[in-house]
Amino acid sequence: MHRWKLFNLRDDIREKNDLAAIEPQRVKEMDALIEKFLVDTGAIVPVPNPAFNPTAYHPENEGKQKSKSKGQSPIEPQYTTARMLSEISDLAVFTSISKSGTPS
Repeated sequence: MHRWKLFNLRDDIREKNDLAAIEPQRVKEMDALIEKFLVDTGAIVPVPNPAFNPTAYHPENEGKQKSKSKGQSPIEPQYTTARMLSEISDLAVFTSISKSGTPS
């Protein structure tokens, strides 16, 4: 069983309005096209996960960040632009030293 989503990307570039429920015929037609393509191309299709627990799955939470416990500090980004540029610069110096034996 598939759970399809349908968006009009011309009018809804951020994919906020799922049209699948109000355009079931279009979803059915597109599903048939996809199925035909998979058969025609001999595509390898994933098999169902026998350990899947549907009671633990909440599709409405897809794409949402999990809430943090109270008292936790916000997650700091691993890399800022300045840090990334600094590390690239350090790597360039290291590469230069490694090739010549001395800093250039």
